[in-house]
Amino acid sequence: MAVPNSPRVSEENGVVVLDLVINPESAEDHYLRAGAFYLLRQLPKADQEARLASEEDPGDSRALVLRARICQLQGQHDAALELLKKATGLAPEWSEPFYSTAVSYYLERRYADAERSLDRAVELEPKSVRALFLYAASLVNQGKNRQGEVYLRRAIQLEPENSRFYYHLGALQLRDDRWSEATEAFEKSPQLQPDYALPHYQLGKLLLRSNHPREAARELETAVRLQPDLAEAYYQLSHAYTRLGETSKSRESQQAFAKLKQEEVDEDTQMMEEVRRQSSSLAH
Repeated sequence: MAVPNSPRVSEENGVVVLDLVINPESAEDHYLRAGAFYLLRQLPKADQEARLASEEDPGDSRALVLRARICQLQGQHDAALELLKKATGLAPEWSEPFYSTAVSYYLERRYADAERSLDRAVELEPKSVRALFLYAASLVNQGKNRQGEVYLRRAIQLEPENSRFYYHLGALQLRDDRWSEATEAFEKSPQLQPDYALPHYQLGKLLLRSNHPREAARELETAVRLQPDLAEAYYQLSHAYTRLGETSKSRESQQAFAKLKQEEVDEDTQMMEEVRRQSSSLAH
């Protein structure tokens, strides 16, 4: 079967699609409406339209992938994997079902299984930034940091303005205690996205470790200004203030940390959220 052609349906024109396709008469009509409802996060309606598209054209793998995406958003990964197994059978030369399969495996922390699916996804679409990033994340979570870095750098080459990729590159390098390289990546990230708090937090932490409390405080102050709920930044900031002899500010930062600590998101969760963010868009 030929690789499916999925329409480019953006969130902005989802409403327009629904206005244009009021009375669906074909599998394609139902699929277009399903995609529009998906992007508008009206999941029950999206699933209903995708089911109708599959009934009209059982050989169209796109509707199966879309239904799997809906299951993933609802945390129903076993159901998603069943749908994706059918989709890969119908379209073995299309990378999207293999990528989506890897997403479910990754979110279930089955990293080795995700890696195997991504082998095929990247083979079929070597320039898929999403697949390369997910491949890197899957490898890193298996302790294969250097291998993961290779795939992450490939993603950066294809999308050099993505500040989040530089942040994750720095986080990866920190796992191997490569402080100097991580610092370069964390410095690059906010150059591309000035309102991104996490690289400022990491820079502040590294500066504090290397005994530069004043510079660390500046970075950490920027981090909490950009993201006031970033608990760990307040913790590091309290230590920076202590070293600077600013007792009152240190106490205030400790209090903010204690208040926010229960909501703190760790690095692995940040990676999970990045995977969810990238995988939520429709195939194209």
